[in-house]
Amino acid sequence: MIVRLHTFCRHRWTSGCQARITGVIVQPMITRPKAQELIVGIADDPTFGPAIAFGQGGTGVEVIDDKALALPPLDLKMASDLIARTRVFRLLKGYRNVPAVKVTDVALTLVKLAQLAADLPEVRELDINPPLTDENGVLALDARIAIAPLEPEPKFKGSSYTRFAVRPYPKEWEQRLATADGA
Repeated sequence: MIVRLHTFCRHRWTSGCQARITGVIVQPMITRPKAQELIVGIADDPTFGPAIAFGQGGTGVEVIDDKALALPPLDLKMASDLIARTRVFRLLKGYRNVPAVKVTDVALTLVKLAQLAADLPEVRELDINPPLTDENGVLALDARIAIAPLEPEPKFKGSSYTRFAVRPYPKEWEQRLATADGA
């Protein structure tokens, strides 16, 4: 690793590159042999605004073409329905010696992405490919984010979530309820 880093830096220096390298990060190679490679993200649709994407990921994502979209905001039920619309969902339930994935962890990841789209409207695109998913949870290995300034005139009028085609429930309609067992 050190030899490769030295070669990289020397090549940059001798090629006239003016970039200053102030440090490097070395991280361990992650191996989860029975994990599923997924893709999750935010796509920016010119008509509907942000859309949450989910599907089978990895290096063959374009060839496999297994993905589904949903408009935010998402709750766990809507995120679970989004996952169930893909072919990779059958693999997530486990097979042979591959344990089932915690689908609720994947759904929660999608809900959080939808919330990110609400909280940071400057995020126009976000791809996490792949998040490795297994019985231990979800682990993002690579991500790409595209940002842009806010539009001067919002697509949809309202106090918040101006880029969303579907509005969340008004805060005044939300309430916490306790079940009989106190949960």
